[in-house]
Amino acid sequence: MSTMNERWAVPAVSVGIGVVMCLAVGLNGTWWLGFLLLGIMVVYAAVLLLFRGAEPVALLGGEGEDERRRSLQTRAGYFSANVVAVFVVAGFVVDLARGGDGMPWAAIAAVGGFSFMGGLAVLSRRG
Repeated sequence: MSTMNERWAVPAVSVGIGVVMCLAVGLNGTWWLGFLLLGIMVVYAAVLLLFRGAEPVALLGGEGEDERRRSLQTRAGYFSANVVAVFVVAGFVVDLARGGDGMPWAAIAAVGGFSFMGGLAVLSRRG
């Protein structure tokens, strides 16, 4: 069972990220969008707190208490990483087709690729 601090960690960080997004967008002159982004993060945090008994919500809140839940989180992470990789490559190709240089997409792909290789190097040494 999670402690009170663990239960509030992800929702608190979510609201904190919402505040940062709100300020970043709002100080740029688009306060309505900033408050919309903050509202989305507050709703996400509320869902995590109100429905934490439901397994999908508990998983979103980082409550991987058993081997099955940790496995689900790992598999969902793999799936998500593959979808993002396909999206980045497609964005790169579309940008090139439209006459762009593709560099924003290439930079994102490089971060993903190098972080993956670095993760493999570190994790393979740990066993």
